[in-house]
Amino acid sequence: MKILHITTHDSGGAGKAAYRLHKNFLVYGHHSRMLVQQKTVDDPTVIEFMPSLIDKILISLNYRIYNFIEKILFQKDEKYVYRGTPKHSGTVFSAGKILKQLSFKPDFIILHWISEFIDSNIIFELYNDTLAPIAWRFMDMGALTGGCHYSFSCKRYINQCGQCPALFSRSKNDISHKMLLRKHQYLRKIDILSVAGSTEIYQQTQSSFLFRSKKIYKILIAVDENIFKPADKIEAKKQLGIPHNKKVIFWGAKYIWEERKGFSQFIDCLQNIRDEFLVGNINPNDVFILIAGNTNKDLKEIFFQYKHIEYIENDKHLALMYQAADMFVCTSIADSGPMMINESIMCGTPVVTFDIGVAQDLVINGKTGYRIAIDEQKAQQLSFAVKNIISLDNNAYQEMSNNCRAMGLDNCSLKKEVEQFQLLFNDFQGR
Repeated sequence: MKILHITTHDSGGAGKAAYRLHKNFLVYGHHSRMLVQQKTVDDPTVIEFMPSLIDKILISLNYRIYNFIEKILFQKDEKYVYRGTPKHSGTVFSAGKILKQLSFKPDFIILHWISEFIDSNIIFELYNDTLAPIAWRFMDMGALTGGCHYSFSCKRYINQCGQCPALFSRSKNDISHKMLLRKHQYLRKIDILSVAGSTEIYQQTQSSFLFRSKKIYKILIAVDENIFKPADKIEAKKQLGIPHNKKVIFWGAKYIWEERKGFSQFIDCLQNIRDEFLVGNINPNDVFILIAGNTNKDLKEIFFQYKHIEYIENDKHLALMYQAADMFVCTSIADSGPMMINESIMCGTPVVTFDIGVAQDLVINGKTGYRIAIDEQKAQQLSFAVKNIISLDNNAYQEMSNNCRAMGLDNCSLKKEVEQFQLLFNDFQGR
């Protein structure tokens, strides 16, 4: 089957997930190609959209104009990651220009994270020009809303947006409402397939104004089980320069202080752990904190010995961090993944997390880690769960680790992901 993947990037969490699926289709004998706006990988099967000189000028001009308009017309609450205003002209990124860059006509099109690259009108044009079924894999809520990628407690995407908290708006006819109706204008004409990467986003899609009438599938994001796998913890700690006799708590995010990633919640958790350890029978000096991610702030608030790794070289380097850790702690308060939970589980490393995103699918209390409700007691509950795992004897910990690996192989293996997409293809073709 000839498959075309479209995504804005081939890097970052969403880009890596798209690239991994594309490569896996190649392994299983499909003719797969991936079209991106910005290419970073040295791979001839990944095609970078190459605009003409005039188009490049238009793109630059449009970005400047729309950025100016955004600053003048409305403020934004950055935690929602709002990208509602289109920043390019449909004449720059058009279906015709996209298809000209391909050497084949696709039998199936899979959209991934396409913000600021492909708009709803282009999706409609691609469908009309190719007659290829289109599946859209939701990496966050951007496809479901009038602009925000994480809605937090806002449920207005269930109707038609408007009065958008991301824009501090009280108007029912604000830009979020207009953008949602613009999406609906085109998407209602297409028998598009929705693919959710977790139970949470599956439920959000089911209730959304744009997609509740369309077919929805749940396919968890795969990770490479040959890279993300259990390994000797002492050796992994040695490679990272971590003392071998420490209990390692791992926390990571691309941007450490991004509000929705909840690093301040992790700091509160560590404070509680230290206070509890001082009156308990665990020595705080036995605990080591491993942090991964970009930051422009000092991390001196961490109350334990720690190591900060800002630059992750590749997946093997990242896997080494899970392999060295006794647990991965996720404090995201709004997330459609994060994919780090999938990776940690596949490495056999238990996860302590808030009850968000893919945690509902992979983290089983007392079996593969602990899920914590986001309420006023969340920091205390996090610290209690962390202490539970630290206190496990070797046999109990090994059992939890084995549970994690088994959960990962059952739900997030490369083979499982391709098989589920193949069932999706067959289901559509059998209509």
